[in-house]
Order: sequence, then structure tokens, then C-alpha cells
Amino acid sequence: MGQHPFDAQAEPFVARTLERLTGALGPEAITPAFAAAFRRWPRYRFVQRYTVLHRAWYDVARGQVLPHLQRLFGDGPICIKDDDSEGCLRVLSQLPAPATMARFIQLLKLRPGDRVLEVGSGSGWLLAMIADIVGPSGKVVGIEIDPEIVGQARRHLDETGLNNVEIVTGDAAVSVPEGDRYNRVVISAIINDLPRTVFSAAADDAILVAPAGTPGRTGRLYGWSRHGNVFRAMASVSSSCPPLLGRLAVPDPGLPNPAKLPFADLLRTPALHRAPCFAAQATKEQRLVVMNDFCSFLGVRFGRAWSWWVAGEQPGESRQFVGHYDRRSSSVGVLTAEGFEGYGADAAWKQIHAAWNEWLAVGRPSLSKYMLDIHPADARPAASSTCWVHQHRDSVFVWRLR
Repeated sequence: MGQHPFDAQAEPFVARTLERLTGALGPEAITPAFAAAFRRWPRYRFVQRYTVLHRAWYDVARGQVLPHLQRLFGDGPICIKDDDSEGCLRVLSQLPAPATMARFIQLLKLRPGDRVLEVGSGSGWLLAMIADIVGPSGKVVGIEIDPEIVGQARRHLDETGLNNVEIVTGDAAVSVPEGDRYNRVVISAIINDLPRTVFSAAADDAILVAPAGTPGRTGRLYGWSRHGNVFRAMASVSSSCPPLLGRLAVPDPGLPNPAKLPFADLLRTPALHRAPCFAAQATKEQRLVVMNDFCSFLGVRFGRAWSWWVAGEQPGESRQFVGHYDRRSSSVGVLTAEGFEGYGADAAWKQIHAAWNEWLAVGRPSLSKYMLDIHPADARPAASSTCWVHQHRDSVFVWRLR
């Protein structure tokens, strides 16, 4: 491993980051193996050009070292490629936040000698960390859809000197590198369908880790263990990852442009129904929590939920809306900070009210209260009042309450 220009000034940042992570996540996440790998392979070794919060782009070969280190050792993800060609900024590749990296590795339960497949490998940072932990007897293979990012990752990995890791270009939803099956699989992008290739590539006792979100919401990171053909959720934690690209691409879960909502024209018409649902004494913060939690339930219940913000009348003021759209009847039911509104026919209005009553009946769960089991596409799991089934192209998602 060659020297990096940042190495001389980086050690205090590494030490403080590990101390911060240990305090936030606990020693069960920040193990000696993780800490050693984090010290050997700091995030700046896998970055050439990056942006934080999309405010400006920085080249690590230019500028002062300390400002780079302050940004690169921050708490959030680092974007290394984005796209705004369609008028909406999308993250195409990023390096996860250090806490997310720790959670990935904690949920994978890595052992020396493990064979690991990573889907959506980006610049190679997680690949290097995993390769370090599984050791020379293990094997780590990454697959990344963007050839430009793969070229960068190969250069970064070559510089590490690790001999048990490789990265290939491709769409993992179409094919994955052949060979012995993998006993650990990690997908570093939000999924709303599990590629069928994972069912065939994962060993019978495999652990799968990936972020998944209820439709319309940002993802949580889940860890699954394989039982026959079913991946059963073991745990979930909060995370921040970009959406999956390729054949099973996930729509960006970011806040949509209200003008581009499929029911935007309906919202410009007078509301046909209105009904309060919040107690008069509920604070703004309490209402926002309820709206976000209910939006998660709408996604679990119907397979899609909408959440958007509109600028208010006062400078800096904004209002949140949560909606359920019934395409067949061309109607929409909306939850606002004032209560429910209905536009178009009665169908969506009735459906969102029924969903509200169901949500109340199961205890008003937040996103963290749902677990997700994943079945192959030809399975026929049963739904119930606390178990919601959604058929996808390659798999069946079964959301259930803990």
C-alpha cells in the first residue's frame, strides 16, 4: 500500500471518527476488526472528485488538505457522481456515511474465509473493508453498472495491494459472476425488488444485507438470513443510500416536484371532501411525525405512497403533504397538517380513510417497526391484518410488523 498525500494529517480524523462511531453505535458495531480496516482504508483513498450536499465539486488533488479531510470525515455520504439531465438531481454513485459502513459490516457478520458478493460497488471502499476482514482465505467480488466508476474502483483497489478482491462491470439484476455460491451478499443501493440472480448466487445459509424502503420512503438497512428460498429479516437500522440502477431500477425516493406528480392537475381543482384528523392541541412537530409514519404505512399497504412539500406564504415556510393516488378512478386522497382532503372521485378518499383506521388499529407503527421477508417471484405467501404482500418482477416482498 503506497502513501497517500492525506495520510500525514489524517490520523486525528480517523481516531475521532472511530470514537464518535463507537459512542453512537456501540462496540458491537465498531469491533476491533472494523476499526483496523477503517484505519487501513480511510474513505479519502477511494475518492478523486466529490461533492457534499451538491453545493460544489472538489478535486482531492487540488486545494488544502485539512478542508478535504473535514469534509471527507463528515457524518454524511459523499457523492462521487450525479445527474441532473432530467431537471431533477439524482445521485448515481456515492460513498456511504461511516456509520452506514459500520452497519453494513455489522449486519453481514463477516468471518475469515467468507465469499462475498457486493452489488453496486461504487468506488470500492466497502469492497476493500470487507476484503480486509475476510482475509486472504476469503474472496470478495463486486459488480457495478457504471463503467466509469468501475475504472476508478479498479485503480483504488489496485493501490491497496489486496489480492482477494475484484470488481466487474454489469447489471447484477441480469447476471452475476459465476463460481461457488456466496455466503454473504450485500447490495449497496436501495431495492424494491430482489434480483432473481441473488436467489441462485446466494448459498443456502447466506446472509443478505441491503437497504429497502417502503415505496415512497427512504430506505432502512435490513439484514436477512436465508431459510430455503426465503430471506427472513433479522434486523434493520436507519441508513442513507442511493437507489438501485439497471433492470430493477428504483425511482429516486427523494422529494418529488409537486408540479410533476401524476395527479398534479387534480390538486389544482377544488377539494371535494375535507375532514380533520389531528387533535387541536397537536404541535407542528407532532403532526409531521404522524404524517411521515402514516406515509410509510400507505407504502406498505398499497405498494406506493407520495410525499411532497410546497412552499408556504411566508419566506422559508413550507408545508408537507402525503397522498394516496388511485389511478383507476383518477382520484387522490391527501393528508395535510390540517387533516384529510379528497380530489376527484370518492375512491382514493375512502381508501386513505380506511388505511388511516387500519394504521390506528395496528398501533400507529413507524417505519422502524416493519420487517421485510423476501420470497421468490413464484411464491404465494398469505397476507393478514399485520402482514402485507407485494408481487414484484423478481421476488415477492412481505412486510410484517415486528
